[in-house]
Amino acid sequence: MMRSNALGFGFLSAALALTGACGGGDDGGDNPGGAGTGGGGMQSGGTGGGMSTAGTTNPSGGSGGSMSSAGMSGGGSGSGGSMSTAGSSGGMATAGTGGMPSAECATTEVKTGMCKENANGVFAIKTVVDVWWQDDITPPLVDSGRGPITIYLRGEISDVCEDGSGGIGTIKGCGTELPAFRSDVNCEAFQIEIPNEVWDQPTMPTFLTTGMTSGFNPGDVLTLAVASGLVGVELTADDATWPTSAETGTFSCGGGKTGAMCFPDDDGDGKPGITIRMGKIGMTFGTDTCTLGDPYTFRGAPLDALSALDPNSVRAEILQIGLRTRLGGSGMIGSDCASGAGDATVTNLDSRVLDCTRTDDQACESAQATFVDEQAPTYNILDEGEKPPADVVDMKTGQPIDQSLSVGSRSALVRLGDLGGNFDCAAVRGAAFPAL
Repeated sequence: MMRSNALGFGFLSAALALTGACGGGDDGGDNPGGAGTGGGGMQSGGTGGGMSTAGTTNPSGGSGGSMSSAGMSGGGSGSGGSMSTAGSSGGMATAGTGGMPSAECATTEVKTGMCKENANGVFAIKTVVDVWWQDDITPPLVDSGRGPITIYLRGEISDVCEDGSGGIGTIKGCGTELPAFRSDVNCEAFQIEIPNEVWDQPTMPTFLTTGMTSGFNPGDVLTLAVASGLVGVELTADDATWPTSAETGTFSCGGGKTGAMCFPDDDGDGKPGITIRMGKIGMTFGTDTCTLGDPYTFRGAPLDALSALDPNSVRAEILQIGLRTRLGGSGMIGSDCASGAGDATVTNLDSRVLDCTRTDDQACESAQATFVDEQAPTYNILDEGEKPPADVVDMKTGQPIDQSLSVGSRSALVRLGDLGGNFDCAAVRGAAFPAL
C-alpha cells in the first residue's frame, strides 16, 4: 500500500502511463498497464518481463518510484529518471521528461508473428487506480472514502527492433476522472475537475519511456519501463523529493528558479501550472443525506477553518497546480493484435496547489491558497489483494470504509492507427477499450 501526496479537496493526478511495443494490450482498468501489441500492463512478471518485477532475475521495485526493469539492453534514462537496470541483457531505464531513451536492440534475433505489423503506432491507454483516503487533521473536514481514479493517455510507439526490444514510447496525458468526496460535518461534497481542454492544448508536455515485447503473437508479454511525468511543475530531477505545502513558494527547481517560477504554464493559459476547477458547485451528490438530514451539496474548497463550516462562505473555485506521476508495467497481447489489458504499478500521484481564484472572482490570498493545499486528505494506492485498514471509518456511519480486496491498478490499451495518424486526445478518450 502506497501513500501519495494529493491535492486538497480532490485527487489531482494526471497519470502518465506507458504504452508498449506491439499492437495493443488488453484494456486494463484498475491499474495502468495495458498490453497488447502496443501497450502494457504493469506489475506482472515472468520470463517475458514484467514491470515492477524485473528481468529474469533480481526482481526489484520500491514504493518510492524507482523500479528495476528487465530484459532489454540499452534503455537510457530521461532527466532524473531513476530506474536501475536488471536482467541478463542489461535492463531498461526509466524515461523522464527530458532526454531520449536508447533504442539499441538487445539482440540480432529476428522474431516473426501476426502482430508484428502493429508494433509501431499510436495507442489510446486507459488506467484505473484504486485509492482510499482520509483527512489527517483533527477534527477531519472530509470523510474517509475509497474510489477509482481513471487516467487517459496517448502513446506513440516507434523504433521497435526485430527482436521486440528497443521501442520508444512518447506519452501525453489526455484526461483524468477523479472520485467525488464528501464532508458530513457540513453536508458538503467536493469534485475536482481537470477540464478536457487542458489536456487538449498543444503546449502540454510529453514524456518518454522505453518498451519491449517477448514476441509478436497474442499471448506474448509487452513490458514498459517505469516513467516519471511532470505537468505544470519542474523539479531538479524527476524523482526529486516532492516539495511540501510549506515549501511551495521557496523550493528550488534548478537554474536559479524557485517557488512560482517552478510551475511552468504547460496549458498555455498565461497562468503558472495547469488550471483546474472545483466542479458541480451547487449540485447535490447522489441521493444520500448527511447526519443533519440534508443532501450533500457540491461546494468550492474552503479558504480557512471558519469558512469550512459556512456553506455560504466564499470558496476557492479555480486552482493552479503542479502534478507528478510515476508509472510502468507489462501485460499480455490480445488476440486482435490491437488491444489488451494488464496489471499496472503506480508509485507516485503527487500534486501541489500554487494559487487559486475564489468564487467571488478575486485572487486567493497566499494564506488561503496554502490552506487549500494543506487540507488535503491522505490518498493511498491499493495494490492487488489489499484493502483499507479496518480502523479507517466513515464519518457518518462509524463503519469501516469499503473492505473488499483490491484488484490493484490496471490498464487497457487500443491501437488507434499508424504513426503520423491524426489521433488527438478526443480520440483517446472515445476509444472502445476492452472491459477491465
